[in-house]
Amino acid sequence: MLAAQGLYKFYGSVPAVQNVTFTLEPGQVLGYLGPNGSGKSTTVKMLIGLLEPTDGQVTHNGQNIHKDLAAYRKRLGYVPEEANLYPYPCSNFFHFGRTATSRSALIPRACASAFCSSPL
Repeated sequence: MLAAQGLYKFYGSVPAVQNVTFTLEPGQVLGYLGPNGSGKSTTVKMLIGLLEPTDGQVTHNGQNIHKDLAAYRKRLGYVPEEANLYPYPCSNFFHFGRTATSRSALIPRACASAFCSSPL
């Protein structure tokens, strides 16, 4: 079960998310709708542990996700709004190449010749 309990997120004195509360049981789907700037992305970032709420908590199976964030993240799948994590494709390949293989010395050379030298 995933639960958001009284989530608030403030940036200074500006509220981004105010009092979001819900519970999801296994197999349930949640639609989270709102206009631009209403806090949807900020809420998702709190749900996956990228942001800590100003107040409230996110729990998974009754445990606060920040108690063991690494274990919680191993159970997640997340597709961000922007598919690129870094501003240049080469940076993405370098990062993922380093995490996916122990032969990381080969990644910068391959990346440089295939991507970094040609505009995309």
